[in-house]
Amino acid sequence: MKKLIVLFLCVVLVLSASLPAYAANARMSHGIYCDYDFYIGSSGSAEVSVYYEGNATTFTDITVETYIQKRTLGFIWTKVDNGEPNKTWVDTSTSRTGTFIHDLQLDSTGTYRAVFTVTFSGIGASSDVIENEIEDVYS
Repeated sequence: MKKLIVLFLCVVLVLSASLPAYAANARMSHGIYCDYDFYIGSSGSAEVSVYYEGNATTFTDITVETYIQKRTLGFIWTKVDNGEPNKTWVDTSTSRTGTFIHDLQLDSTGTYRAVFTVTFSGIGASSDVIENEIEDVYS
């Protein structure tokens, strides 16, 4: 009996080490879907966009804060001036679905990233906050 249990445990360990593990997406209370993108064209025109969809029963509003940073000295990220206070686009809406798009002409080549903070607010639970960064290169 001991040999059978040891054999079973060995098989389970081998299978668990060889099978890929997938992280489950956290379920949002007020948001259903959020897609963000950052793209730099060959002429240096950068575009950030956020498409979202809120939960029909709990969603009340959304706030999206977005800014672009440039990498300098290989590891330092500095905000790019986009003409907004704190160099950050702040978009809000009470519409359950929508898209926010911003364009910016970049001054010089290099590695850039867009930083997104999306906050879905609603009733009955705390706000859903999603943070993400997307890098692109202007060469």
